[in-house]
Amino acid sequence: VVIGGGLSGLSACRQLTQQLDDKVTLLEARGHVGGHSGSCDFSRIHHGTINNPISVLTTQAGVAVCKLPSCYPIFSKDGKLYDPDLCRRVNFHFNALLDAIVEWRKGRTVHDDLPLNKQLTAMHDGFVEETGIAFTQEQDDLLKYNKSCLETVCGCSLDEASTLSWDESCDFAQFGGGDFVVPGGLSVVVDKLSAGLDIRLNTEVVNINYQSHPVTIATRTGEIFTADKVLLTVPPQCLQCIEFSPPLESDKIRALSELTGSQSEQIVLTFTTRFWSDTVGGSAVFGCVTETTCYTFYDLTQVGSECGVLQTFISGRCVDSDKLRTDSDIVDCLMKRLVAIFPQLTVPTPVHTYVSRWCSDVFSGCSLFTRLKIHSQPESYDILARSVDNKIFFAGQATHRQFAQSSAGAFLSGVREVSKIVN
Repeated sequence: VVIGGGLSGLSACRQLTQQLDDKVTLLEARGHVGGHSGSCDFSRIHHGTINNPISVLTTQAGVAVCKLPSCYPIFSKDGKLYDPDLCRRVNFHFNALLDAIVEWRKGRTVHDDLPLNKQLTAMHDGFVEETGIAFTQEQDDLLKYNKSCLETVCGCSLDEASTLSWDESCDFAQFGGGDFVVPGGLSVVVDKLSAGLDIRLNTEVVNINYQSHPVTIATRTGEIFTADKVLLTVPPQCLQCIEFSPPLESDKIRALSELTGSQSEQIVLTFTTRFWSDTVGGSAVFGCVTETTCYTFYDLTQVGSECGVLQTFISGRCVDSDKLRTDSDIVDCLMKRLVAIFPQLTVPTPVHTYVSRWCSDVFSGCSLFTRLKIHSQPESYDILARSVDNKIFFAGQATHRQFAQSSAGAFLSGVREVSKIVN
């Protein structure tokens, strides 16, 4: 039995069904499979096109991808375009600060860990003091923009991100080829992965008893399943809501306590036209700086479509403040930003809007991905991936240390556990 119908669960269930004569059943708590990827409104930022399984899957499914530029236009709050050379210089300075942090953390332990924002600020202040270079208001604004982009990567305020492990996966080889998005999302890939599988929707697992053979799985509605092997692909936050008999080992419990969910939300706006295209020079990405936060907009318009689609993310404290706001209030705020960025244009009213609300979705662990808390051990990813008694197996992006926090990690973790089970 495979529990969880995201990319990890679907990839594992399909391969197990193909490789084993035994029956394989997938249990999914939601009314649909695919997790976040099951929505046509969602398109994640994927890192690296070369050998990335997501890139391979989209190619096999005939789904077009959009490569993202490394440099793109950034606007001020009143629509002024920042000088591209200034943007590159500030970005270079910001990356130099991150490189300095990499040197600082060599030989340090989790006891030395501290909030990433505190260390970034100390490094920047030290640079200004030693060089005597005073930053202009524009440079400060662009530095704030770079910090905002890093918050999206970390999935939280930089005050809550770990200096030691915010980029833990970068200690391992990563995919090359630049970042990309999949306009229209991975729903076509999800449909192809799930075709022909034995999938039980609206089936939430609450108890797993692996004390004897076979393993017994109980659902919230009282239905009972039995299995020789059980593969759990749910987020760590959901894993903690399942009762295990006997309880999981203490190391795994500790690992679960050191992981937490991201604070990220996605907003998608669909318009009748790509009104922004000429102003941004046709770039697939553009950014803006405001008094309170910064936005990066991604053009998710599909090839051949008459409509224009913009996507942006909010992270950290912005998510906390938006929890009490309605979807229409959030969209209205974003529309005011677009009107300010493009004062010379008539910005149309969107014909469709989408606000993710992942932080209130219990079946996604109330988050987009899982991250390490400050003072936590990176080995927590590896510990979570360990099987129990050769009966209970674990997959999902939070179990793949090399590609944690990514769709590629989710998919590959499912493939990894299939190899364990089959062998």
